[in-house]
Amino acid sequence: MSATDVVTEPVTVTQAAATAGLGEFRAFHRARNAVTLMVVCGMFALMSLGCAGALLVVDTDSPMYDQHAAGAPYVAIPGLVFLVPLIWLIVRSPAVSAKARRYGVYEYEHGFVHLRAKGVQAYRYEAVQTVHMRIVRNNTYGAVNMIYDYNLVLSDGRKLQLGTYAADMAKFGPVLAAQVAQAQLPKALAYFDQGNPVTFGRFTVSEEGVSSGKKLVAWSELAGITVAQGRVSVLRTDGKSVGWNIEVATVPNLYTMLALVDKLQKKVR
Repeated sequence: MSATDVVTEPVTVTQAAATAGLGEFRAFHRARNAVTLMVVCGMFALMSLGCAGALLVVDTDSPMYDQHAAGAPYVAIPGLVFLVPLIWLIVRSPAVSAKARRYGVYEYEHGFVHLRAKGVQAYRYEAVQTVHMRIVRNNTYGAVNMIYDYNLVLSDGRKLQLGTYAADMAKFGPVLAAQVAQAQLPKALAYFDQGNPVTFGRFTVSEEGVSSGKKLVAWSELAGITVAQGRVSVLRTDGKSVGWNIEVATVPNLYTMLALVDKLQKKVR
């Protein structure tokens, strides 16, 4: 069963969704196994315990046997240190625990419910004030994986971090960012139409164009905004990049900014 298969929602989830008025259930994004951490712990545990075992199988008639045997427990200690968290991760993983298989994000029409060991919380897209996102390709001892980090601040003061293992963020992350942008865009447009500049971290969208600090790209010169390799770049109509290259993680509500700029560009044209 895949991480987004439609499943029967737990009662606590359906109650939270109904109370928050989240509408129709759409998909379940299951919490992920900490595979990379398991691999790292397993590798170190295996190496350490393997070395300790090798010391004990040395020929008993060898003059070094007693010295090797005495050192074996000390060599095994690091392996045990890594073995304990490995066992803990396996026991609590969705592959073993039926309860853990229900943990994750339940996506609805107007928001989502986050179910984890600490409890259940419902969130409406329209209540999200800011979304900071960070996506990094990581290589740990040959194991390549993607690291996802979405940090949300809501209008009621709540804060939520959805990391790599909170859910299948490769699928839910873009949905979350797009749905929040869809909810925020009408407000951003209304604010802009009143003659106000709209700020997104180091970026400012105004009647003159898009700026960062003292640098401005007028609407007539703006070709678009690109996002690649964790950075945001502004392109001119002559094909040249302005060279700002601002990190995605520092731009709040990035998808809202992209939608707003796209909308305003169409107006100018």
